[in-house]
Amino acid sequence: MPYASMITDWFHGELTLFHSLPPTHHMRGVLSSTVNYPDAPHDRGTALATSYLEEIISRLSPHGIRARWGLASGDPAPMIASRSVTSSIGLVAMATSARARSHRFFAPGLLDHLWKCTTAPLLIVNPNHRTLNGASPAPPSKLIIPYKDEATAAAFPYASAIAGTSRTEIIVCTKGTSHDRSEIDSIVENLNSDGIQADHQETTLQYSEAVSDIQSNNPGSWIVVGSKMRSGFTRAVIGSLADILAEMRVDQFS
Repeated sequence: MPYASMITDWFHGELTLFHSLPPTHHMRGVLSSTVNYPDAPHDRGTALATSYLEEIISRLSPHGIRARWGLASGDPAPMIASRSVTSSIGLVAMATSARARSHRFFAPGLLDHLWKCTTAPLLIVNPNHRTLNGASPAPPSKLIIPYKDEATAAAFPYASAIAGTSRTEIIVCTKGTSHDRSEIDSIVENLNSDGIQADHQETTLQYSEAVSDIQSNNPGSWIVVGSKMRSGFTRAVIGSLADILAEMRVDQFS
């Protein structure tokens, strides 16, 4: 919530607080021999969620944050993906703790389901991050972009927007000689021409290790990465750069 509110304030946007209630059985009350009783647990859940979300909104309003709430019944990931399309949501923010890839393969969580069914950018925050204990979040000290292929290049427009509004420097991370130096220089020059300070760091390490080292050396930095999410056996064995980074100990990750 603190990071979502901060980004909402940067872009003068609107924050949507969304809660998904457990789905009811699709055959409930359909058979002629059954009686369709009121769904008391669902009604109570709706009332409690509404009261809670309205209370949060009342606390955001004095800080100039425009917010509204929404409720739906069904599996959270499809409901969030559908709402992001119908309401033109520009960013989906969520908090999740990193879990091992084997654990996520056999018992996938909300994030594992969500980023395979939504095209909206995801802001992922570690809820155990030390600065969330009562302190207001600070803008990122640096934005780290691992540049590997066309999928990771999709992160540049979002990083540029965040850097422009938060006055943050961008670090473009590449591996060895995998890219033409003139190509990287052109990317950095284009960012600089837009008024964004950018630098290039070349590494011989794996991308995940290199990004982790850069973040360790720049406390408070964020990672902005584009990914074409794999699924099934390919994801379980190979994974993707975003998948590997989410599994690591990164503090903030988007």
